[in-house]
Amino acid sequence: MVALCVRTMGKRRSERTVTEIAAIVLEEGQITETFHRVPRPGGPITPSLMRQTGLSREELAEQPSIDAVMAEFVDVVPTEALCVSHGAKGLRTLLRRLTDNLFKNRILDTLAFAGVCLPTAGGYSLSHLADASSLEHSDAPGALGDARLTIKLWHELSVAAERLPLPILIQISGLLTPLRSDPLQKFFRNLSKEKHRSCPKERGHSLATLFPTIPFPKRRGPEDGDAVPVSIGTGAIAAVFEPTGLLATHLPAFEYRAEQRDMALAVTEALNASKHTMIEAGTGIGKSLAYLVPSILFSLRNDTPFVISTNTKNLQSQLFSKDLPLLQKALDTPFRAALIKGRKNYLCLRKLLYLLDNADVELERDERLPMASVVCWAGKTESGDVSESVVGSRPHLSQLASRLTSVAEECPGPACPHYRKCFLQKARRRALSADVIVANHSVVFSEMSMPLASPVLPPYQHIVFDEAHNLEDAITNTMAAEVSERRILFVLRRLWRTGRRKRKRGLLATVAKLLSEIPPDCGGDARELALSFAAAAGDSVDNAQTTLDPFFNALAALLPHEHDRQSRRLRPERRLPEKWEPIMAAKKTVVAALAEVGEAVDGLIETLAELTAPLPNQDDLARELKACVLWNGEATQDMEMVLAAKSPDYVYWVEHPADARSGARAWAAPINVAPLMFEHLYSAKRAVVFTSATLTVQGSTSFVEKRLGIHLVDPERMTRLTIGTPFNYPRQCLVLVPTFLPEPGRKDGHYAAELGRLIADIVERTDGRAMGLFTSYDMLRDATNALFVSSRGQERTILAQGLSGSREGITARFKEDFRSVLMGTHSFWEGVDIAGESLSCLILARLPFAVFTDPIIEARCERLEEEGENAFVGYSLPNAVIRFRQGFGRLIRHRSDRGVVIIADRRIVTKRYGEWFQGDLPVPVQVAPDPDELLDLIADFLAHSV
Repeated sequence: MVALCVRTMGKRRSERTVTEIAAIVLEEGQITETFHRVPRPGGPITPSLMRQTGLSREELAEQPSIDAVMAEFVDVVPTEALCVSHGAKGLRTLLRRLTDNLFKNRILDTLAFAGVCLPTAGGYSLSHLADASSLEHSDAPGALGDARLTIKLWHELSVAAERLPLPILIQISGLLTPLRSDPLQKFFRNLSKEKHRSCPKERGHSLATLFPTIPFPKRRGPEDGDAVPVSIGTGAIAAVFEPTGLLATHLPAFEYRAEQRDMALAVTEALNASKHTMIEAGTGIGKSLAYLVPSILFSLRNDTPFVISTNTKNLQSQLFSKDLPLLQKALDTPFRAALIKGRKNYLCLRKLLYLLDNADVELERDERLPMASVVCWAGKTESGDVSESVVGSRPHLSQLASRLTSVAEECPGPACPHYRKCFLQKARRRALSADVIVANHSVVFSEMSMPLASPVLPPYQHIVFDEAHNLEDAITNTMAAEVSERRILFVLRRLWRTGRRKRKRGLLATVAKLLSEIPPDCGGDARELALSFAAAAGDSVDNAQTTLDPFFNALAALLPHEHDRQSRRLRPERRLPEKWEPIMAAKKTVVAALAEVGEAVDGLIETLAELTAPLPNQDDLARELKACVLWNGEATQDMEMVLAAKSPDYVYWVEHPADARSGARAWAAPINVAPLMFEHLYSAKRAVVFTSATLTVQGSTSFVEKRLGIHLVDPERMTRLTIGTPFNYPRQCLVLVPTFLPEPGRKDGHYAAELGRLIADIVERTDGRAMGLFTSYDMLRDATNALFVSSRGQERTILAQGLSGSREGITARFKEDFRSVLMGTHSFWEGVDIAGESLSCLILARLPFAVFTDPIIEARCERLEEEGENAFVGYSLPNAVIRFRQGFGRLIRHRSDRGVVIIADRRIVTKRYGEWFQGDLPVPVQVAPDPDELLDLIADFLAHSV
């Protein structure tokens, strides 16, 4: 075996050049030869190349040529050896090109190997996997050290693979069979054969036997809506939070905070009095424990379920995995907690086994390795939550994930042979019997908007909404209707698609394959008729796909050509016949084509029921075929509704997202969610608690109350409380406004570039540890380009959202690399918690006003104007202030944090509305009229300890 590490430079694979190469030859497990070379660069010697190799310009110039290095490399590597390398995609092609095809060895990629055997690793870089597996890093320099580490990882992964149960090894081996050129295929084939020979007790087991039957907890009985709740004592609640209370006794890191106790008492009083309450809780008070403790104790006292709803799955996981286990230890009384997500988050065993049984027809070649990882994960997971797996964490695998997760229209319920092993049922049963259920806004509002659907949550009367400032957006997204090519194609391709080498795949291809395996003399007329229906359905799918481009292209023709406007409202009174006639004609064709698909598929389902000998999994196939017909029908209904644009309570528009590969899509969304919230929430529940760090604007909750319909509640049933932060902001934080920058949005276009150059100067003073928050991707990109140019020669990592990886990935890298810089857009303005030395400087690139041409924003502003209210003061400005406060809150997350906020938008001091933003900051802003003064103020503040 030979462990390889080849470091390269160059964006395109065909243009990559080798900057360092290492090879370690092993025979009988012992190292027999070591090879490590840095070839002389064929182009300019850059600072980044010197940093990567650790060699000076002169030393690099004296290195052997790449041809000499590769000739020596070929002599070192035995031709019969298996090579292993981490991240080897394209490596064999590169080595063959550089050696004139003399390199013929196969390369096993430990990155792919780890993806299969360690499906929940969280990260797959060599260093991350080594740390996760407690592997000792090598002292050897550069690529040689990584080659040594690759050997250790190879052994670790081999041991992990050997420990896999035989049914999982058999499935993985079967999945990889078509990948004959991949050494992993041979590895798992040999391993499964060896285990089959050496472990006779496992031979009779199938994959399904690995999943345990779930003991369903007893459901909670129906709640008495007229029963008067039993109060919990405020004294007992306060005692929990005192310096000598239960939390202090059981939680080593507990800090007494009067603000936390006050919030817990406010929640308690609202529950006791069956009132709704709004609580703005400043950063750092520990609000999750402040609402969890009274919620748990109230639930136990009254034997009633309590729902906690969050906006993000990250906070949902934190509450369930961190905060609730802490309270299980701290509180005297045990309680039952459950975490619940939407059903599409859970693995469906029936669909998993179906895909494995029909892999030849259903899976593309590039889906086989991810599917092998899913099989390995499925045998280990307790929850079945696909976000733990590779298909749930990688957006490009979303299509595969959708074919593995639970969907109501396809679910046979108790009739499913795997019902007692179902992950969704397990989560639901736990939720239905729990005292505290941690959900998210999407689940809560989905049930509110579809009361007749199968419930995920138990009947409940009490709920806490954390991250409550996001509620209007959350319910708007839940109630929105989408018409997109992607949505329709997903269903059509689920039925019938053309794969590699023009092979037909999908449900119809599976049915046709199974029908063809029935001997003609056994199937009779029903077999032939079913085959003809399957063929007709396939043809109708092909035809339906051809109708989509004309329709969505006609929609796209409605959009303006201006670069900064990617959407247009649909208003029946403003429709031009020359634009709308092609749209309506194309829509009619699409609707007819989808109806034709439905008729053919329905005919196939009816004919299958007449077969004398049913097909394998026929009921499941019929159910999934029927679900596709239903989804097409729903898409057709939404298409008719959105294009009609009749309801005055909805806004309708067409858009072409700048980051989307597909064409235009049409939407409908509610303008005002307040009536729905009042009807289904405030009037239906005994106590609703809203909490967030940002519920007030200028000291008042009236903006949020009106947006969420809380102003409709009887004043006697509402309480409000604003609790400050325990942080000493004047000592911990400096806020600066560089008024020398141009005003953002000016048409000269210099703002982003000047800001990027300024950030380069700032991070030189702060030694990295900076995060820039932007309101648009275009501004982020332009500023990042300027930052890159201005930072040449500095050994600093620049992480930009959309350019450097996923949000989670670049956040983790930023926390690990103290000298790095992070540039983020919308999703970084909230929900990102970076405490400590990783973040000392926060740059807010622009006051975060929503784009006024956004259809929802525009419609809501119009509605306010119709009601006689100034839309800017009544909506745009307070909305921006709340978002601004969220962004500002990213810097100080702990009492020991200290740093500088740069508000790089001089309008905060030059415009009258800037007082709204300044008034909601915990410290006054300080103007910096020139760059030198700004940099000196930053350096002076950071140089002095608290």
